[in-house]
Amino acid sequence: MIISNWGINHNTADVGLREKVSINPDEIPQLLNILNESGVAESCILSTCNRTEIYSYNQTQAESTLIEAVATFKNIPRDELNEVSYFNHNMNAVNHLFRVTSSMDSMIIGEPEILGQVKKAYSMAVEFGSVKKVLSALFQRSFNIAKKIRTETNISTKPTSVGAVATKLALQIFGNSGVKEILILGAGQMAEVSLKNIMGQVGACKVTICNRTVEKAKQLAKAYGGSAIGFDDLDSALCNAEIVITSLGGDKAILTHPRLQKIQRERKGYPLFMIDLGVPRNISPDCNQLDDIYIYDMDDLHNFVKENKDYRNKIIVSCEPYLNEGIEEFNKWFSSLDNQILIKDIVNKNQQIVDSEITKSLKKLKNLNENEQNEIKHLVERVLKKSMHQPIHSLRNSSTEEKSIDWRKIFLG
Repeated sequence: MIISNWGINHNTADVGLREKVSINPDEIPQLLNILNESGVAESCILSTCNRTEIYSYNQTQAESTLIEAVATFKNIPRDELNEVSYFNHNMNAVNHLFRVTSSMDSMIIGEPEILGQVKKAYSMAVEFGSVKKVLSALFQRSFNIAKKIRTETNISTKPTSVGAVATKLALQIFGNSGVKEILILGAGQMAEVSLKNIMGQVGACKVTICNRTVEKAKQLAKAYGGSAIGFDDLDSALCNAEIVITSLGGDKAILTHPRLQKIQRERKGYPLFMIDLGVPRNISPDCNQLDDIYIYDMDDLHNFVKENKDYRNKIIVSCEPYLNEGIEEFNKWFSSLDNQILIKDIVNKNQQIVDSEITKSLKKLKNLNENEQNEIKHLVERVLKKSMHQPIHSLRNSSTEEKSIDWRKIFLG
């Protein structure tokens, strides 16, 4: 049995392809069901603005099954997906998940949101029933490692997030006192982080939160001193805003070329700066063709926030011992799991041999009474138990280095 990981992320694919592959929460049960019907024993899907990944536990390496399922489900040519995909197996997959969960593989190292996103992905898979013994143990271990790394290293000493970076970019455009009106489209976690940063850095600035569910927008606005509107008032707000930060969920762009073209005519050429944090994007890419509208998406933010390479490497080096310790502990458990299955198979096979031989012998020894027959059975059982003691003890205590030994072939032929 093999743990496998397939994925694409901000390092392998641009935002255009990431949004095609992005799997929204409503789609996750459908894809988990497809994987289950394809014979995958356990699976979990993680889809964020910067990555889409599948973790699986299966009889064989699941590369072809995983990528084929995604390509078919999202109607993307497999060759196009192959070019940007990565695969990891067993301890390499474990290492990758630990790095993802602890934010070492994030666009912004140390960002706090990813742990919650992984936990949500895990909970959805548990609820669906596609996570069982092995992936449950793997994800629980990843949460423990992430917590340890955040509390015992310097990874969070430079805390930031995509929402915070969006704010930094917005303020760089206008300056802290130059921006008068900001519109935030969405009321989720990323919108709140953006709003929190804006309110902490800008003085007399009007902030409006627009969301599908007006009540959520009102709650966020009340907490940070902004105002709330619904989609019916969106166009009016777009006419007045100087900066728009969008972080809506959904499959389609809500701000299309015709819509923004009309807005820009009403703005009479006054420039509009838009930061799109959505994946899939909230703003149609062809809006970049409009005069006086400047759009930044997740790829632009990636370029904007490329951190000092030496700093990043220094932080990662400090985290490595925690990763290695976690991988070693999980590998020990994972190896023992394989041996537990093998021990059960060995015991069952030898028991079948004993039962068969006893039956043959007792047919020939018809003169024995019931007590004598039982004594022979007990004798053979004792011999079997003692003869199996040392091999089973060796299997239970075999080291990681001995993993390459084909114990199944030795004991079962």
